[in-house]
Formats: sequence, C-alpha cells, structure tokens
Amino acid sequence: LYNLYEIKEINDSLSKYTQLLNNSFLGIFILIDRKIGFTNNTFCNFLGYNSESLIGRDITDFIYHEDRNKYVMEITDMLLNDSFGVNKIRFITSEQKILTAEIRFGFINWEGRKTISCSLMDISEKIELTEQILELQKMESIGLMASSISHDFKNVLSGIIGATELLKLRIDDNENIHLIDTILKSSNRGKKLAEQILKYSRHNGAEITLFDVNKSVIEITELIQN
Repeated sequence: LYNLYEIKEINDSLSKYTQLLNNSFLGIFILIDRKIGFTNNTFCNFLGYNSESLIGRDITDFIYHEDRNKYVMEITDMLLNDSFGVNKIRFITSEQKILTAEIRFGFINWEGRKTISCSLMDISEKIELTEQILELQKMESIGLMASSISHDFKNVLSGIIGATELLKLRIDDNENIHLIDTILKSSNRGKKLAEQILKYSRHNGAEITLFDVNKSVIEITELIQN
C-alpha cells in the first residue's frame, strides 16, 4: 500500500508539472541531438502541429530556410563555449506562415542525458507593430518635408502673382493681357494646391467647397494651348 501511495504521489506531481508546462505562455521544447524530444501545448499551437507530429523531428525542419544556417552556427557556438543566451529565429508554421520568436536556450538533464531546453516567445505581432510605427514615422517625415517645400513654393508663387499683377497694370494690348491672366490663374491654382498640402501635412481639417468642373477643364485647356 505504501508503494502504491508513493506511485500515486509521483503521478500527481507529474500531472501538475505537465499541466503547468502546457499552460505556460512560453513555448517549451527539449532538443536531443537537434531532434525534438518534448514539447508543450504552447509550442504545438505556435507551429500548428500536434505533439505526435513534432516529436522526433529535426528542429531545423520548422525553421525558416534563411535562418537555418544562423541557428546552427549559434547553437554550435553556444555548445562550444558552454554559454546560452536569447536568440531571434523565424519559424514556418503548418500554414506556411513566417513567425518570429525569441528563444532562450539552456542545458537540462532529460531522461539521463544532457540536452538543450528551449523557451520560446512569439514576437511576431510586436515586430509587426514596430514596423507599422516606423512606417508612420516615415510618413510623418515625408509630411514635414512636403510642408516645408509647399511653404517655400507658396512664397515663390506669391512673388510671381504680385509681379504679374503689377505687369498687367502696365500693359494695354488684349493679347498680352490674356497671357498674363493665364499666368495668374495657373499661379493661383498652384498656390491653392500648396495651401492644401500644408493643411494636410499639418493635420488641419480639410475645406470642402463646390467648384465648376467645366470651368476647370476650360482653364486647363487654355493652359495647355498656351
């Protein structure tokens, strides 16, 4: 009876540890000569395979092909120097998705052998968010540059408009006045465009107005002809 009680305690302890491992938010697996000897549910869910499909498989079968040599070199270096750390490695899931994980390696005695224990954290969403933030920062930089260029362009056009209006007062013939009017229209259109870019880059509310499409087409046609 005593032996049966001890066996029950051992089984209860194993059940608790197994449950603890499977409920961990970290993917945990054991490597025996590069082959997977144990895996918890989190690692199975990460790759999209069941435990039976993973046990006995070479871990490099699930590593993204561009990272395989890097992984082998890092593991070899760690084994030679008896020093383990955190590494970033990309994996291929059962759905052929590329996921990035941070893995912490270490030594562990497993079934009487010195093996490598691996704790994995999925950082794919973190990397994606970081890339989105970098993209937003890039767009913000472009917006600031566009704002600066538009401001200078607007100032240049203001000078052209002012000088053209003064020139118009000194000219009498209709043909030249018509050309000057075309310059003024084009300059004012460019000035409005610069103002719109400035409003957009400064995140100001857009101004909605009605305009005559036919009139705009006629103006553009005159501009092209001239």
